[in-house]
Amino acid sequence: TREKIKHLESVILTLKYQKHYNKSTALKAADQEKLCLKREYDQIQKELNRKINVMASLEHELKVLNIENETLRKKQAGLESQLVEASDKLLQSNSSLTFSQAQNLRELQQLREQVCTMVPKEQLAQLQQRLSLEEVQCRQLQEQLDKKVMESNTQQAPPPEQRAVHADTYRRIGHL
Repeated sequence: TREKIKHLESVILTLKYQKHYNKSTALKAADQEKLCLKREYDQIQKELNRKINVMASLEHELKVLNIENETLRKKQAGLESQLVEASDKLLQSNSSLTFSQAQNLRELQQLREQVCTMVPKEQLAQLQQRLSLEEVQCRQLQEQLDKKVMESNTQQAPPPEQRAVHADTYRRIGHL
């Protein structure tokens, strides 16, 4: 019976040792798992922080681009307004020029008729020379005006809708 008791005590000690060993092994395995999970968590956290930084950078860049876009839109609207104003002035100038040319031609014809009957030839030659000079000046002014219009048009051509509106306005005035 003593042997049985010793044997049972020995078995109990072995079981306690195995239980302690199994517990220790389980704790080590749990610690290892915990360490692996901690590393994985840290890696995921780093990746998340990197992506958050990239997203913040992209949001900032988007804001800057939106501000720049709005500035360019305002500038474009100002240029379009200037172009419309310049086109209107050009239409007025062309109308005024056409009217003045027609009026000058009538006056010239009347003056020629009057001169032929009243003015000496020498004075007539002087008047014709003066008229020629004024016609040259008129052509030069017209060329300058056309040049400015071309410069204005090359700076920014109006969108097709505006060109159609200007052409329609020009037609209504009776010049096309």
